[in-house]
Amino acid sequence: MSEKITLKERKRRAILDASIDLFVEHGYRQTSMDAISARAEVSKRTLYNHFSSKELLFQAIARQMFEQSALMTAIEYVSDASLARQLDEFAARELNMLAKQSFLRLARVMIAECIQSPELSARAMAEANVQKSGLENWIVSAQQEKRITDNREAPYLATQFIGLIKGHAFWPQILMGQAVPDTGLSQMIRQDAVKMFLACYACESEL
Repeated sequence: MSEKITLKERKRRAILDASIDLFVEHGYRQTSMDAISARAEVSKRTLYNHFSSKELLFQAIARQMFEQSALMTAIEYVSDASLARQLDEFAARELNMLAKQSFLRLARVMIAECIQSPELSARAMAEANVQKSGLENWIVSAQQEKRITDNREAPYLATQFIGLIKGHAFWPQILMGQAVPDTGLSQMIRQDAVKMFLACYACESEL
């Protein structure tokens, strides 16, 4: 039984990898299910058994990106640890994820389709991103303990912090092909993001 499950998962993985490669190379619209089947080296019947449509396949890629992100950047709120230390550790994991080519590959697929097919991307994102991020939950906990004094919604504050990181360690790589930040620059990005975020939103004792 375990061998059958392993084989099934292996084929699913091959289909997803082939789809990502082809979507990057040719775009979602120009990629056919026939091409995906050929690249993955599976029969069309096997392909359709896993994914009955190309849109469901695209949704699976979006879900994979969100799941990968959640796993790699998990953060748990700790009442007796400084916010700066907790955010710095989170930022380090975020930067590590953003430096991985496997993640950037997924991101390029999603961003390209946000431009070409915004409705498709919106459906895929809504389907995949159904829970609050770990950072959003962390912010809510800090707000409840009055350590973050800004009462605006957590998704807004989380986006502000992530934006400080991605402005240097994601968008330049995606849009301009820049190299990922080295260790020294990554540390600077982390430290500055934490300082700016806490200066804007945290109580004085956290500064």
